[in-house]
Amino acid sequence: MIGRLTGKVVAQEADGGVVLDVSAVSDEAFRLNNPRVVEALDRRGVDYRSIPLILAPEAHFFMGGVMIDDDARTDISGLYAAGENAGGVHGANRLNSNAVPETQVFGHRAGIAAGRAAAGAGAARIDETVVAGWRTRLFAISSPSTSISEDYEALLDRLRAGVSLGLGIVRTAEGLDRVLDELASINAANAALRPSTLGELIASTEIEEMCTVGTVCAKSARLRTESRGAHFRDDYPRSDPDWIKTVTFGPRGLATVAIEGAGETFDTADFAAAAEARSAAVAGAHEHVE
Repeated sequence: MIGRLTGKVVAQEADGGVVLDVSAVSDEAFRLNNPRVVEALDRRGVDYRSIPLILAPEAHFFMGGVMIDDDARTDISGLYAAGENAGGVHGANRLNSNAVPETQVFGHRAGIAAGRAAAGAGAARIDETVVAGWRTRLFAISSPSTSISEDYEALLDRLRAGVSLGLGIVRTAEGLDRVLDELASINAANAALRPSTLGELIASTEIEEMCTVGTVCAKSARLRTESRGAHFRDDYPRSDPDWIKTVTFGPRGLATVAIEGAGETFDTADFAAAAEARSAAVAGAHEHVE
Protein backbone atom coordinates (compact mmCIF):
# COMPACT_ATOMS: atom_id res chain seq x y z
CA MET A 1 0.00 0.00 0.00
CA ILE A 2 1.27 3.46 -0.86
CA GLY A 3 1.86 5.56 2.24
CA ARG A 4 2.36 9.30 2.73
CA LEU A 5 3.84 10.34 -0.59
CA THR A 6 4.13 13.75 -2.21
CA GLY A 7 3.57 12.33 -5.64
CA LYS A 8 0.66 13.35 -7.78
CA VAL A 9 -2.10 11.28 -9.31
CA VAL A 10 -2.04 11.36 -13.08
CA ALA A 11 -5.48 11.60 -14.71
CA GLN A 12 -4.95 8.36 -16.57
CA GLU A 13 -7.01 5.24 -16.07
CA ALA A 14 -5.20 1.93 -16.04
CA ASP A 15 -6.50 -1.51 -15.11
CA GLY A 16 -9.34 -0.09 -13.04
CA GLY A 17 -7.27 2.52 -11.21
CA VAL A 18 -5.18 5.66 -11.73
CA VAL A 19 -1.44 6.03 -12.17
CA LEU A 20 0.58 7.65 -9.38
CA ASP A 21 3.52 9.84 -10.43
CA VAL A 22 6.35 9.59 -7.87
CA SER A 23 9.04 11.20 -10.00
CA ALA A 24 9.38 14.07 -7.49
CA VAL A 25 9.73 11.70 -4.50
CA SER A 26 13.24 10.72 -3.40
CA ASP A 27 14.13 7.05 -3.25
CA GLU A 28 14.84 7.39 0.47
CA ALA A 29 11.38 8.86 1.17
CA PHE A 30 9.63 6.22 -0.92
CA ARG A 31 11.43 3.35 0.80
CA LEU A 32 10.86 4.82 4.26
CA ASN A 33 7.12 5.26 3.81
CA ASN A 34 6.42 2.12 1.78
CA PRO A 35 8.55 -0.70 3.20
CA ARG A 36 6.13 -3.49 2.28
CA VAL A 37 5.81 -2.32 -1.32
CA VAL A 38 9.60 -2.07 -1.65
CA GLU A 39 10.21 -5.46 -0.02
CA ALA A 40 7.70 -7.18 -2.31
CA LEU A 41 9.24 -5.63 -5.44
CA ASP A 42 12.86 -6.13 -4.32
CA ARG A 43 12.23 -9.86 -3.84
CA ARG A 44 11.22 -10.01 -7.48
CA GLY A 45 14.04 -7.79 -8.69
CA VAL A 46 11.62 -5.06 -9.84
CA ASP A 47 12.47 -1.36 -9.67
CA TYR A 48 9.34 0.54 -8.60
CA ARG A 49 10.29 3.41 -10.93
CA SER A 50 10.24 1.10 -13.94
CA ILE A 51 6.58 0.12 -13.58
CA PRO A 52 3.32 2.09 -13.40
CA LEU A 53 2.05 2.42 -9.82
CA ILE A 54 -1.69 1.93 -10.18
CA LEU A 55 -3.93 2.98 -7.30
CA ALA A 56 -7.51 1.87 -6.77
CA PRO A 57 -9.84 1.95 -3.77
CA GLU A 58 -10.39 -1.24 -1.83
CA ALA A 59 -12.68 -2.45 0.92
CA HIS A 60 -10.30 -2.20 3.87
CA PHE A 61 -12.26 -2.23 7.10
CA PHE A 62 -15.76 -2.83 8.39
CA MET A 63 -16.75 -0.10 10.84
CA GLY A 64 -20.10 -1.47 11.93
CA GLY A 65 -20.63 -4.61 13.94
CA VAL A 66 -22.23 -6.09 17.02
CA MET A 67 -23.13 -3.54 19.69
CA ILE A 68 -21.06 -4.00 22.85
CA ASP A 69 -20.71 -2.34 26.23
CA ASP A 70 -17.48 -1.26 27.93
CA ASP A 71 -16.57 -4.87 28.67
CA ALA A 72 -17.42 -6.12 25.17
CA ARG A 73 -20.69 -7.76 26.26
CA THR A 74 -23.46 -8.07 23.68
CA ASP A 75 -27.19 -8.26 24.37
CA ILE A 76 -27.00 -12.07 24.10
CA SER A 77 -26.10 -13.64 27.44
CA GLY A 78 -22.65 -15.20 27.36
CA LEU A 79 -21.66 -13.68 24.00
CA TYR A 80 -18.77 -11.21 23.83
CA ALA A 81 -17.37 -9.45 20.77
CA ALA A 82 -14.14 -7.57 20.10
CA GLY A 83 -12.19 -6.49 17.06
CA GLU A 84 -13.55 -5.75 13.62
CA ASN A 85 -16.83 -7.56 14.27
CA ALA A 86 -17.73 -5.17 17.12
CA GLY A 87 -19.28 -1.80 16.36
CA GLY A 88 -19.28 1.55 18.06
CA VAL A 89 -15.55 2.09 18.65
CA HIS A 90 -14.72 4.34 15.71
CA GLY A 91 -17.77 6.47 15.07
CA ALA A 92 -18.04 7.87 11.55
CA ASN A 93 -14.61 6.76 10.39
CA ARG A 94 -11.73 4.52 11.33
CA LEU A 95 -8.42 6.28 11.85
CA ASN A 96 -5.13 4.63 11.03
CA SER A 97 -4.02 1.97 13.56
CA ASN A 98 -7.29 2.12 15.49
CA ALA A 99 -7.46 -1.66 15.34
CA VAL A 100 -5.22 -1.49 18.42
CA PRO A 101 -7.95 -0.34 20.84
CA GLU A 102 -10.40 -2.73 19.17
CA THR A 103 -8.24 -5.79 19.71
CA GLN A 104 -5.87 -5.01 22.57
CA VAL A 105 -8.22 -2.98 24.76
CA PHE A 106 -11.60 -4.57 24.11
CA GLY A 107 -10.15 -8.00 23.50
CA HIS A 108 -8.50 -7.81 26.91
CA ARG A 109 -11.68 -6.58 28.57
CA ALA A 110 -13.76 -9.24 26.82
CA GLY A 111 -11.45 -12.01 28.02
CA ILE A 112 -11.56 -10.86 31.63
CA ALA A 113 -15.34 -10.35 31.62
CA ALA A 114 -16.01 -13.67 29.89
CA GLY A 115 -13.70 -15.51 32.29
CA ARG A 116 -15.43 -14.05 35.32
CA ALA A 117 -18.85 -14.85 33.88
CA ALA A 118 -17.85 -18.43 33.08
CA ALA A 119 -16.41 -18.97 36.56
CA GLY A 120 -19.70 -18.07 38.17
CA ALA A 121 -22.06 -19.69 35.68
CA GLY A 122 -23.44 -23.18 35.35
CA ALA A 123 -23.59 -25.23 32.19
CA ALA A 124 -24.20 -23.16 29.08
CA ARG A 125 -27.67 -23.39 27.58
CA ILE A 126 -27.58 -24.54 23.98
CA ASP A 127 -30.45 -24.18 21.54
CA GLU A 128 -30.82 -27.77 20.35
CA THR A 129 -32.97 -26.75 17.38
CA VAL A 130 -30.04 -24.76 15.96
CA VAL A 131 -27.68 -27.69 16.53
CA ALA A 132 -30.14 -30.07 14.85
CA GLY A 133 -30.45 -27.76 11.86
CA TRP A 134 -26.69 -27.66 11.32
CA ARG A 135 -26.42 -31.41 11.86
CA THR A 136 -28.95 -31.92 9.06
CA ARG A 137 -27.04 -29.60 6.72
CA LEU A 138 -23.73 -31.32 7.45
CA PHE A 139 -25.10 -34.83 6.94
CA ALA A 140 -26.68 -33.78 3.64
CA ILE A 141 -23.34 -33.20 1.91
CA SER A 142 -21.87 -36.15 0.05
CA SER A 143 -18.19 -35.16 -0.16
CA PRO A 144 -15.57 -33.55 2.13
CA SER A 145 -14.07 -31.82 -0.91
CA THR A 146 -13.49 -28.08 -0.61
CA SER A 147 -14.30 -27.50 -4.28
CA ILE A 148 -17.38 -25.50 -5.31
CA SER A 149 -19.48 -25.49 -8.47
CA GLU A 150 -19.74 -22.70 -11.01
CA ASP A 151 -23.15 -21.80 -9.58
CA TYR A 152 -21.61 -20.78 -6.27
CA GLU A 153 -18.71 -19.02 -8.01
CA ALA A 154 -21.19 -16.99 -10.04
CA LEU A 155 -23.17 -15.98 -6.95
CA LEU A 156 -20.00 -14.89 -5.15
CA ASP A 157 -18.99 -12.80 -8.19
CA ARG A 158 -22.44 -11.19 -8.32
CA LEU A 159 -22.32 -10.42 -4.61
CA ARG A 160 -18.87 -8.78 -4.80
CA ALA A 161 -19.77 -6.71 -7.86
CA GLY A 162 -23.18 -5.62 -6.64
CA VAL A 163 -22.03 -4.51 -3.20
CA SER A 164 -18.90 -2.80 -4.52
CA LEU A 165 -20.88 -0.74 -7.03
CA GLY A 166 -23.88 0.24 -4.92
CA LEU A 167 -22.44 0.27 -1.41
CA GLY A 168 -18.96 1.55 -2.19
CA ILE A 169 -17.41 4.99 -1.81
CA VAL A 170 -20.16 7.04 -3.46
CA ARG A 171 -23.73 6.12 -2.55
CA THR A 172 -27.16 7.17 -3.78
CA ALA A 173 -30.70 6.13 -2.94
CA GLU A 174 -31.06 4.57 -6.39
CA GLY A 175 -27.81 2.63 -6.08
CA LEU A 176 -28.65 1.39 -2.59
CA ASP A 177 -32.06 0.21 -3.77
CA ARG A 178 -30.37 -1.74 -6.56
CA VAL A 179 -28.05 -3.36 -4.02
CA LEU A 180 -31.00 -4.44 -1.89
CA ASP A 181 -32.77 -5.96 -4.89
CA GLU A 182 -29.59 -7.74 -6.00
CA LEU A 183 -28.89 -9.14 -2.54
CA ALA A 184 -32.45 -10.46 -2.28
CA SER A 185 -32.05 -12.12 -5.67
CA ILE A 186 -28.69 -13.65 -4.75
CA ASN A 187 -30.00 -14.92 -1.44
CA ALA A 188 -32.98 -16.56 -3.14
CA ALA A 189 -30.75 -18.19 -5.76
CA ASN A 190 -28.42 -19.46 -3.04
CA ALA A 191 -31.31 -20.95 -1.05
CA ALA A 192 -32.45 -22.83 -4.16
CA LEU A 193 -29.09 -24.59 -4.51
CA ARG A 194 -28.26 -27.78 -2.62
CA PRO A 195 -24.61 -27.96 -1.52
CA SER A 196 -23.05 -31.35 -2.17
CA THR A 197 -19.50 -30.75 -0.91
CA LEU A 198 -18.06 -29.24 2.26
CA GLY A 199 -16.73 -26.36 0.15
CA GLU A 200 -20.21 -25.66 -1.21
CA LEU A 201 -21.74 -25.75 2.27
CA ILE A 202 -19.17 -23.18 3.42
CA ALA A 203 -19.78 -21.04 0.31
CA SER A 204 -23.54 -21.26 0.76
CA THR A 205 -23.27 -20.20 4.41
CA GLU A 206 -20.94 -17.32 3.57
CA ILE A 207 -23.24 -16.08 0.81
CA GLU A 208 -26.22 -16.20 3.14
CA GLU A 209 -24.39 -14.30 5.89
CA MET A 210 -22.86 -11.74 3.52
CA CYS A 211 -26.27 -11.05 2.02
CA THR A 212 -27.58 -10.41 5.53
CA VAL A 213 -24.72 -8.05 6.40
CA GLY A 214 -24.92 -6.30 3.02
CA THR A 215 -28.66 -5.80 3.43
CA VAL A 216 -28.21 -4.28 6.89
CA CYS A 217 -25.46 -1.96 5.59
CA ALA A 218 -27.52 -0.85 2.58
CA LYS A 219 -30.66 -0.24 4.63
CA SER A 220 -28.65 1.73 7.21
CA ALA A 221 -26.97 3.82 4.49
CA ARG A 222 -30.36 4.37 2.85
CA LEU A 223 -31.78 5.65 6.12
CA ARG A 224 -28.91 8.08 6.82
CA THR A 225 -29.75 10.99 4.51
CA GLU A 226 -26.47 12.87 4.94
CA SER A 227 -22.73 12.41 4.40
CA ARG A 228 -20.49 11.77 7.41
CA GLY A 229 -17.06 10.22 7.80
CA ALA A 230 -16.66 7.28 5.43
CA HIS A 231 -20.35 7.40 4.48
CA PHE A 232 -20.87 9.64 1.43
CA ARG A 233 -24.27 10.14 -0.20
CA ASP A 234 -24.02 11.86 -3.57
CA ASP A 235 -27.69 12.85 -3.23
CA TYR A 236 -27.08 14.20 0.32
CA PRO A 237 -23.46 15.49 0.18
CA ARG A 238 -23.55 17.60 3.36
CA SER A 239 -23.47 16.56 7.01
CA ASP A 240 -26.64 17.17 9.00
CA PRO A 241 -26.32 17.94 12.75
CA ASP A 242 -29.64 16.19 13.32
CA TRP A 243 -27.95 12.95 12.23
CA ILE A 244 -25.35 12.75 15.02
CA LYS A 245 -26.58 9.34 16.09
CA THR A 246 -25.94 5.67 15.50
CA VAL A 247 -28.04 3.49 13.23
CA THR A 248 -28.81 0.06 14.69
CA PHE A 249 -30.46 -3.04 13.29
CA GLY A 250 -32.18 -5.72 15.34
CA PRO A 251 -35.20 -8.01 15.46
CA ARG A 252 -37.49 -5.00 15.11
CA GLY A 253 -35.60 -3.58 12.15
CA LEU A 254 -33.77 -0.27 11.85
CA ALA A 255 -33.55 2.19 14.73
CA THR A 256 -31.40 5.12 15.78
CA VAL A 257 -29.60 5.74 19.06
CA ALA A 258 -28.51 9.20 20.23
CA ILE A 259 -24.77 9.57 20.85
CA GLU A 260 -23.82 10.64 24.36
CA GLY A 261 -22.01 13.98 24.30
CA ALA A 262 -23.13 14.74 20.74
CA GLY A 263 -23.63 18.39 21.65
CA GLU A 264 -19.94 18.91 22.43
CA THR A 265 -17.91 21.11 20.11
CA PHE A 266 -14.20 21.05 19.35
CA ASP A 267 -11.83 23.84 18.37
CA THR A 268 -10.26 22.53 15.16
CA ALA A 269 -7.48 25.11 15.27
CA ASP A 270 -6.35 23.87 18.70
CA PHE A 271 -6.61 20.27 17.51
CA ALA A 272 -4.46 20.98 14.43
CA ALA A 273 -1.84 22.79 16.52
CA ALA A 274 -1.63 19.87 18.95
CA ALA A 275 -1.25 17.39 16.08
CA GLU A 276 1.54 19.50 14.54
CA ALA A 277 3.34 19.66 17.90
CA ARG A 278 3.20 15.87 18.23
CA SER A 279 4.60 15.42 14.72
CA ALA A 280 7.47 17.81 15.46
CA ALA A 281 8.30 15.89 18.64
CA VAL A 282 8.91 12.70 16.67
CA ALA A 283 10.75 14.16 13.69
CA GLY A 284 12.09 11.48 11.38
CA ALA A 285 9.55 8.87 12.47
CA HIS A 286 7.19 7.57 9.84
CA GLU A 287 3.55 6.61 10.20
CA HIS A 288 2.57 2.97 10.28
CA VAL A 289 0.39 2.28 7.25
CA GLU A 290 -1.89 -0.73 7.33
